[in-house]
Amino acid sequence: PAQAPTATPRPAGPDAVGPNGELIYHVVAERDGGRLSLGYLIHRPVDPFAEINGQEVRVGSEVAGCTVRAMDRTSVTLGCGTDTVVLRVN
Repeated sequence: PAQAPTATPRPAGPDAVGPNGELIYHVVAERDGGRLSLGYLIHRPVDPFAEINGQEVRVGSEVAGCTVRAMDRTSVTLGCGTDTVVLRVN
């Protein structure tokens, strides 16, 4: 089932920094390289996908100069240059 964002995105970020230095944002990441906006996330055991910046993406897809590395029930992880960026739906 789809999980829609549940809160109004905040333009500043990151909201947190993870234990491995990943930059964690809630729905929208405002970065020097541009904006990453998570529209929806469809998590399923095979072939999960999401919408970022209006583009449907899967693991391995590129969007706004970043590469989608992983997806789970609540987040999409992207590699953006030397940064790891996580967009969360909750």
